[in-house]
Amino acid sequence: MKLTRVHSSSFEIQSFLFIEKLFAVMKSIFSKNAEIIISQYKHLIELSPEPIVILEEDKIIFVNKPAVILFGEENEKALINQSMIDFVEASYKNKARESLAKIILSGEDSIIADVQIKNLKSELRYIQGIATEIFFDNKKAILVMLRDISEMKEREKELKQIAEEAQKVEQLKSQFLAQMSHEIRSPLHAMMIAINLLEEELTVDENDTNSNYFMVIKSASRRIIKTVDLILNSAELTSNLYKPIFKEVDIRTILSQLAAEYKNTAGGKGIELRLKTLTKHSKTIGDEYSLTQIFSNLIDNAIKFTMEGKIDLVLRRDSEFNLIVEIIDTGVGISRDYLPKIFAEFTQQENGYNRGYEGTGLGMAVVKKFCDLNDIDICIESSVGTGTIVSLTFLTDRKER
Repeated sequence: MKLTRVHSSSFEIQSFLFIEKLFAVMKSIFSKNAEIIISQYKHLIELSPEPIVILEEDKIIFVNKPAVILFGEENEKALINQSMIDFVEASYKNKARESLAKIILSGEDSIIADVQIKNLKSELRYIQGIATEIFFDNKKAILVMLRDISEMKEREKELKQIAEEAQKVEQLKSQFLAQMSHEIRSPLHAMMIAINLLEEELTVDENDTNSNYFMVIKSASRRIIKTVDLILNSAELTSNLYKPIFKEVDIRTILSQLAAEYKNTAGGKGIELRLKTLTKHSKTIGDEYSLTQIFSNLIDNAIKFTMEGKIDLVLRRDSEFNLIVEIIDTGVGISRDYLPKIFAEFTQQENGYNRGYEGTGLGMAVVKKFCDLNDIDICIESSVGTGTIVSLTFLTDRKER
């Protein structure tokens, strides 16, 4: 006898296995001697936690207590000679008749999968089970073992509703983040353009007092834009709403642009920012926006935590031709205790209002998530007072070879 299971959850499989085992026992007993069943094994049917019905064609000739409860009757006798088909909901009746006819004509076992019945109390119940041909009182009959899955169906319905609600929430999140991205970033970029135009109009030379004012304004504006970018990026990544666009990118071009962008900031602190390109093969596959954010955050951190000395941006290939980017600074370094926590959100080496460095504590968390997105292995070597080396190895580049 081969039975086909129709559900796959752990709970359902365990319950179905119980029915299958009990069904095998019942079939074996009934097929041997019907008189022995009634006299010696009736208690086995009655003790079954699952409803059991015996049919002559479609008429009920035997039921146990769980079956009486399922059909909404008070005792077994009230169900005798009633048609099983009468309990089946209209849309399932033809399917039920076909299953019974198949058993009667061919003797093949039949799976009852998610059939809806209406009991004598007008309650709609979902059932599943197994049916097979047996001998009962020296006549052919059909043994049906059922399982009431109404509660499971109700849970499925509730879970579906929860999933739909969760999907709606995610859609709202996506819309909110997209709107915030536009509503916050657009005015800030417009302000930066206006500030640059005003600076050109009002500043005579570098020693002009106005020049210092504009430097402060631009610095504060960049800090706001960076903070907004980090918050929005973090939210998008956490909600799985960020959609990367993978294409061929030139890492040397990205680093050159960032080196030029940060040159004045580093120079303002007396720090030398250098780009060292040690390979001609600087192209790889990646998401350009997130790669730019990775390098930008790491360079920004290197400048922030370096009081004097230099910062080197090194682009190279190792002996296995892996593409590697290193950001090497001579800054304050990272303590051994903090290093394992460096990628956690909202954490900083110094906390509280009296901390020595500005920041949200989101930068390195976003860097790590963007690295994972681009299949980049990030490694940090540092100790207090010795500076920091951040190494980025492009694993995608390795897989393509």
